[in-house]
Amino acid sequence: KFAAVVRKPVFTFTFSRGTTITRDLYLKLCKARDSRAVICATPTSVKSFMLKFVEMMKILEEKKFGEARRKAKSDGLFGAFSLNSIARRFRDSVEIVETDVNPQEVYYGAEIMKLFKNGALLLDEVDLLLHPLKSELNWPVGHKDPIDYSRCKLGAGLRWDLFWHMIDGIFFAISGKMSVPFKDSREAISILEQISAVIGRGVSEKNIQQTPHLVLLDKKILPLSTEAAHGALAAYLPPK
Repeated sequence: KFAAVVRKPVFTFTFSRGTTITRDLYLKLCKARDSRAVICATPTSVKSFMLKFVEMMKILEEKKFGEARRKAKSDGLFGAFSLNSIARRFRDSVEIVETDVNPQEVYYGAEIMKLFKNGALLLDEVDLLLHPLKSELNWPVGHKDPIDYSRCKLGAGLRWDLFWHMIDGIFFAISGKMSVPFKDSREAISILEQISAVIGRGVSEKNIQQTPHLVLLDKKILPLSTEAAHGALAAYLPPK
């Protein structure tokens, strides 16, 4: 029993991605509603059910509109330039054929969602349950597409080298050494020296903290505008 004073039946709700939504599960929750019972469930079980329902809706939507949507996108004026040939081959090689959705699961899933909507939810340790970094459950659904700039004709794309160029200005200001193969580029060295000068001035004016690592304390120390910073980064990166 739930308590000695207020006696209520207690049910448990356990669910995972591989669990089938059945009529028995729906009737169990209906019985809990009619008897005003308490249902105990883990956050993973509730999120798994929600994501299972979203996944089924995604599959149904893709079957009904997916082919026409992809065809319209590829037939557009810039459709030929949306993905290069390497990205298209990658997408085609990893494309997953979705399985059929059981109509019974869709029906009972929608009915259970209605039961959840009309119930009262009590959360224990709500700060942890709703924390976006400590309590997340992600399922990949739909077609797989390569990340932008992750592939090129030579192999790995610019995406995996970009962050080295971005943090090289910070490391150069600390160690005076370049970590990317641009030591013969006068333009790259000039840009790194400009960034080092700004960081040095920020440290002397106490706008940047140097220990235990560089920490920006005041944004006013950054004299470069967004356009100037973008131009400097574009000049520092290797040509396409």
